[in-house]
Amino acid sequence: MTLVINPAVGHASGPYEALWYIEPYYEQVRDYLLARGRLHAYLHRGDAVREKAWPALPSVTYVVAVGHGNTDVFTGYRLSYIFWVDMTEKGFRSEWARDRVFLMLSCLTARRLGPWMVDSLGAWSYLGWDIPYTFVVYLGRRKGADWRATPDRLFFDPVEEAFSRCATMEYAPGECYDHIYRRYTEHLQNPHVPERWKAIIRADRDHMRLLGHRDHPPGVARRVSALSLLAAAPIAALGGLIMGRESRRYGIKVF
Repeated sequence: MTLVINPAVGHASGPYEALWYIEPYYEQVRDYLLARGRLHAYLHRGDAVREKAWPALPSVTYVVAVGHGNTDVFTGYRLSYIFWVDMTEKGFRSEWARDRVFLMLSCLTARRLGPWMVDSLGAWSYLGWDIPYTFVVYLGRRKGADWRATPDRLFFDPVEEAFSRCATMEYAPGECYDHIYRRYTEHLQNPHVPERWKAIIRADRDHMRLLGHRDHPPGVARRVSALSLLAAAPIAALGGLIMGRESRRYGIKVF
């Protein structure tokens, strides 16, 4: 079973908040898991706090989360701490992380938090980023029909696809990583994707980290779905917002 964390509100709310753009992608992850009987809990907005996340962990094998982060902390709703280095001092029990797969769309957490959860708590796998994860948006526009209308799809569609498949056991963690890497590489080879965006995609691809194991966690066998995944259209930031103007106004967001 899977715990999905989708806070939507971090530093702010609405279109000047990076998490606002990602919210609909994690809603689709929720729906994909729910349709396949793999969703244990969906923590959205004000529910995306440790007081609700920690009690759910004994009942799940997978954690699919998005939120602002730093090297040693992952945050939820309004930047409240959910996972951080040495959280055992506040009552977190190592067995809540042991043999679990953490799929974490967040800045920097693969530097210290991920290694600590794998090495000290026994997490089976931790997929995250060791740089500020960055993406492109048109300010105020959320997920649309294709990446030309909402360029964040270049970044988040591959993550949504891979995390959904991993949490339903169609992918092992290593295959989840490979899927995102492959889709980002396809974007880099697409002549229609602007070069200024490709530099961001390349950095996100090359600084994605899979810690721990590539294979399925103990007791989990591959599950092959007869149903197709969510539409695999091409395309994909979190934190501050940088505005620019070319033919259209666009923003670059960093978690």
